[in-house]
Amino acid sequence: MDILISANQSLSHYYMAARHFDHVAQNENYDKTNVTAILQYRGNYTPPSYPSFPTTLPGYRDTFAAFLFTNRFRSLASEDHPVNVPLNISTRMFITADIKSIMFPDNLTNLASSLNNISWANPSIDVLLAYYSSLRLASPVMEACLGVWFWHCHLDEHLTWGMSTVFIVKNGGSPETSIRDPPPYMPPCEAQFPRLRESDDSTRKENKLNMI
Repeated sequence: MDILISANQSLSHYYMAARHFDHVAQNENYDKTNVTAILQYRGNYTPPSYPSFPTTLPGYRDTFAAFLFTNRFRSLASEDHPVNVPLNISTRMFITADIKSIMFPDNLTNLASSLNNISWANPSIDVLLAYYSSLRLASPVMEACLGVWFWHCHLDEHLTWGMSTVFIVKNGGSPETSIRDPPPYMPPCEAQFPRLRESDDSTRKENKLNMI
């Protein structure tokens, strides 16, 4: 989590403490060390005495405290930095997200995700190249800002579950509303995609499948 701090307080030391929040509770074997820091202002002043560690930090699974925290998030938009969002909505999309367990041989299971009952499978061709070539992909592709946009969960492990899709915004009727023509040579993507992994209660094994 990234936090923006405005250093506009009186010269002093300011003590901070934070704790993990785990709403999944599937694995207890993680570092439960509390995070602490001291923000020190430069200048001539007498530092305060060290405070006692707070006893009011929420628990690791305090969902109510987590909701109170996230409900205070606000955009940085202002009159000097406006955020102009479209107000004329002409198309609405109904998307259903789902997560279920799938069974592998030897009674091993793993989670798999889908959007509108389709899981993402890494295509054998670059999605942008497929767009230029007018090819049809079997994975969930949704037409949404101009261009090709990969939409996925922020957790890398969830990518292996198929929790992602691609938005494709087709060309409009003018050069300003059309995607640029492909270059004479488009470098191929050589990145290694994560594979789908099998797991049981004690181990995780890599499966030969790299898509679902």
